[in-house]
Amino acid sequence: MLKLKSIADSEFGADDYFEFRFQLLRVSLWVAILFSGALILADWLGINHQGDIHLTSIEVFFLSDVALAIYLGSRKDRFVIVALLFLAAWFLVNVSALYFLTNNEFRAIWFFVLVLVAYTILGLSPGLLATILSLVTLAVANKYLSAPFSSNAMITMLFSLCAGSAFLYSYTKRFAAYRQHLKEANKQLRDLASHDPLTGIRNARAFYEDSELVARQALRSEKKYSVLFMDIDHFKLINDRYGHEVGDIVLKEFASCLTRNIRETDLLGRIGGEEFLLLLPDTDMAGAKLLAEKLRQKIEELMPLIGETRIPITTSIGIAVSQTKQDSIARLKQEADQAMYQAKANGRNCVATLAD
Repeated sequence: MLKLKSIADSEFGADDYFEFRFQLLRVSLWVAILFSGALILADWLGINHQGDIHLTSIEVFFLSDVALAIYLGSRKDRFVIVALLFLAAWFLVNVSALYFLTNNEFRAIWFFVLVLVAYTILGLSPGLLATILSLVTLAVANKYLSAPFSSNAMITMLFSLCAGSAFLYSYTKRFAAYRQHLKEANKQLRDLASHDPLTGIRNARAFYEDSELVARQALRSEKKYSVLFMDIDHFKLINDRYGHEVGDIVLKEFASCLTRNIRETDLLGRIGGEEFLLLLPDTDMAGAKLLAEKLRQKIEELMPLIGETRIPITTSIGIAVSQTKQDSIARLKQEADQAMYQAKANGRNCVATLAD
C-alpha cells in the first residue's frame, strides 16, 4: 500500500519548502477558480458549450474550490486535507470531461496537469497514486465512451503519461534528496558558526546571543540568574610541559565534564583560550555556589589520561548573580571575571564571589 510519506513528514512547521508548497496550493486553488469560472461564464454566454452534465460538474468544482480556498486561508495545519480534497475534486471533474465532453479531443490533457500538480504539491507517493488512477481511468473508461479515443491515441496518451510521471518521480525524488543534503549542510554551517570546533560547545558569539535571550526572559519573570566564570589553572604550564595537543585534549575533557554535570537549560560557552562562561537560569547565589563547588570537585577528580600519564587539572571559578532589573550579561560577566581572579589570588582550585 502506498504511503503518503511527504504528507506525514514532520517538516511542515516553519520549513521553507512546505511554505512554498502551501503557497502553491493557494495559487492553484485560485487559478482553478478563475479557469472554471471562465468556463462557466463562456458557456452562459454561448461561446463554449460544455453540455448540461459537465457544466454542472464544473459548477460543483468551482464552488468546492471557493469553499476550500476560504477554509484553507492562512491555516497551514489544514494543508493536507485541503490538498487532497482539491485533487480529488479535480480528478472527478476530469472524469466528467472524459465522459461528457465528447466534442473535445484534448479533454484527457487535464489528467497530465493533475499528475504534475500532485507531484509538486504533495510529493512522491501522492504523485504516483494520481498517475496510477489516471492510467487506469483512461484505459478502462475508453471502452465505455460514446466517442472513444483511437487505439493509437490511447497508447500514445498512456505512454506519455507514464513517461511524464517517471520524469516527475525521478525529479521529485532527486530534489528531495538534494534538499535534505542542503538542510544538513546548512545545519553544519550553523553549528560551525555557533559552536567551538574543539570542544563542541557554544563559542563566544553564540553564548552571548543566547544568554541575552535568557536574561530578557529572567527580567520578564523577575527571576534571578547566575553567571560562572571558569578558568583552567596553570593551563599555560600544561601546554609548555606536555604540548598543545595535550592542551587541546584537556580543553575537550574539561568542557565534556562541565556538560555532563549541568542542566539542559544551562548555557555553557568557551569565550577564549581556557576561559569558559556558564549561565544558570533561575538560580540564586546559594544554588550557584552549590553547583560551582560540585563542578570544581568534578574537574579536580577528572585527571585525564594522556598515554600513560594522568594530567592533574583544577579550575578557579568566579560567581556573579543578577541583583536588579538593570543587570546585564556584560556586567555580570565582568563581576564573575573579577571574582575568578579573586579565586586565583586565594590559591586557585576554589570558588569565589566579590562578596567573599
